[in-house]
Amino acid sequence: MRHVRARSRRSASLYVRSALALGLVLGAGAAATDASWTDQELASGTFKTATFNTESSVDNGGSYTDHATTATAGTLAFTAVAPTPTSATPGQALYPGATMNTSFAIRAKAGSIAGIVTSITPSSIGSDAVLTSLQYRMYWDTAACNTAATTTSFAPSASGAWLQQTAAALSTAPTVPAAGIPLAVPTAGSAGTPVFFCVQLTVPTSANPPQNTAAGSTFTWTFATQNS
Repeated sequence: MRHVRARSRRSASLYVRSALALGLVLGAGAAATDASWTDQELASGTFKTATFNTESSVDNGGSYTDHATTATAGTLAFTAVAPTPTSATPGQALYPGATMNTSFAIRAKAGSIAGIVTSITPSSIGSDAVLTSLQYRMYWDTAACNTAATTTSFAPSASGAWLQQTAAALSTAPTVPAAGIPLAVPTAGSAGTPVFFCVQLTVPTSANPPQNTAAGSTFTWTFATQNS
């Protein structure tokens, strides 16, 4: 009986050792399954901002420069068209019945992105007797203004549109479309195609502005632009 029990104890011991050994083998296998080699790939971007910049012309597109502040505002040149100008009626001398034209052009500078003109705001004229006697009409066009146009021929081409078709006081703001007036994107190394703003000023025959105002009266339109 002692021999039988000894064999039983040895068999049990071998069983336990085998079970432990098997457990170790399985455990090692489970640990090996959890381990892995890793790697990763990254993507990054570098971002730069564009430039939006405009310039304008007061000589019907002949030359362009910045007129971005009150101090550097462009001085408009007027051409008298009615009555027929004489040496006694210089271009910018007003009187009842006088009509004169001028132009202002805006374009996107070389290297700029495209944009739009969003609004045209008149400066305050207060009670200035000369300015309050004036009326104007205005349109925009991609063609240069006809500064010799009469009251009947003053009109936009098919590529332009009226901003103020009927004569109105200078204090009345032109009506700019909600979508704005497009300023073409410049081509490489060149400025964009300009937009011309053609203006006709009149002094109604019924008006009675003061005479010989040598100091003159100054009026300003502000053309607001933004990128598109």
